[in-house]
Amino acid sequence: MAGLGQLATAFGGGSGFEKVSVGTQWHKRGLLYKKGPGPNQLFGGAWKRRFFQLTDYTLEYFENDTYAPACKKGAIPISDIKKVTVNEGSPDFQLHTPARVYELRAVDGNEAQEWMSAVEDRRKK
Repeated sequence: MAGLGQLATAFGGGSGFEKVSVGTQWHKRGLLYKKGPGPNQLFGGAWKRRFFQLTDYTLEYFENDTYAPACKKGAIPISDIKKVTVNEGSPDFQLHTPARVYELRAVDGNEAQEWMSAVEDRRKK
């Protein structure tokens, strides 16, 4: 199905993410920065470049944009996401789960809003 995603990018304007219609394996793909949990809750870890893929049931993240299983770094079950929050005026947003709060950063506020909307849509299904 990656071919459909590549087609969506070719015609969707290069905003750094891909969107495809329902019926594919994934709903949204693209670059986000994820803040590591770090050794210290107060300061957290470093921001790392990750490629995210939103599917019906998970938000997966990968080391590179091949989205190959061998490059998968982790996954957040959609059912575990209890709340999505945003830092007003910035491209940062958070996914709150019982285990942890995932801090994510998009390239701009519009893209952050797109990701938050896509995650919220999956949560409601």
